[in-house]
Amino acid sequence: MLKGYQALCGRRTISSVSPIKRSFSKRSIIGYSIILSASAFVTWTYKDLIKQKYVETFTKTKELSPNDFTEYKITRRHDIDNCHYLIELTPLKRQNVNLWKELERNILWSIEVKQPEIMVVRNYTPLPLQLKSNGNIVPLDLNDPVESKKLLFYIKSYNNGEVARWIKSLPVGSTLELRGPFIDYKFRNDLSKHHRDANGSTLINKTQLSNVPFFAGGTGIVTALQPILNPYGQFNYNMTLFHSCKSIQELGCLYHLVNGLAQQNKITYHLFETSKGDNIIDFKQLIPGPNTSNAGNLDTSIVCGPEGYITTVAGAKYDTSQGPIEGLLGEKGWDNSNVYKMD
Repeated sequence: MLKGYQALCGRRTISSVSPIKRSFSKRSIIGYSIILSASAFVTWTYKDLIKQKYVETFTKTKELSPNDFTEYKITRRHDIDNCHYLIELTPLKRQNVNLWKELERNILWSIEVKQPEIMVVRNYTPLPLQLKSNGNIVPLDLNDPVESKKLLFYIKSYNNGEVARWIKSLPVGSTLELRGPFIDYKFRNDLSKHHRDANGSTLINKTQLSNVPFFAGGTGIVTALQPILNPYGQFNYNMTLFHSCKSIQELGCLYHLVNGLAQQNKITYHLFETSKGDNIIDFKQLIPGPNTSNAGNLDTSIVCGPEGYITTVAGAKYDTSQGPIEGLLGEKGWDNSNVYKMD
């Protein structure tokens, strides 16, 4: 009997668990289950909110408009020197409109950038180029839904230029407010001199094209490049670019771009570096007069640059009007019917 009792006690000691411990074990399992379930719910909810926020950010559209401001982010900037820089802006929200296709090559256009601290806006002319991380520029991929919406600007920071200096002070990743586009000038396209091939495509004879002597001072060169680089539409003109700047060094990689266009016979390029003593006044024999032999002639001179430069080339431009055509172009017989001044 004693052995049986000892055996019975031994079995009970080894195999049994006290009611208190058993109860605690059940409660622990239930508690852990609740905690794990709550954690999973919170994690799922957080991920869902993040996903929803991501979808909202990249699926909602905010088209650039002349009527209200749209936010863009500085995605790249390359300082050429202490004053000149290239800056690439990307819209924060998705855009559907391809501005380069909407505003074809015969249109010169610009974008307003707002300086919110002093509530001032400044117009800048974009180029269809992409800025690489090494500071080089390449043609914009206009078939890419994201890349094609980027805007590249070549800007000079003047001592009295509040907006340009403010933009230069901002780090990459900062947000800018843009408005536009604004049409600055529209070339007249006359296709009556051209004929079509068997497929209906327009054949352009460059010897019959009207001429555009384009006078650019400093960063005004981007306005001349805009219609040349835009692949959409027709630009039925022979452009001769007269560009004045302090030094080609301030152009950075843009100089190689312009030089390449000249080598491809897409433009005729005359460069005047003031640091070397070059002055367009000393080379006025290069400036052509308007073609008056044809009543349908569309020769047009564009002048774009600082106030003093415009005055030298074509006479003063007033705030609300073009002003009379004087200066170098006035001497050559150009007038208000075929000259347009842009600042």
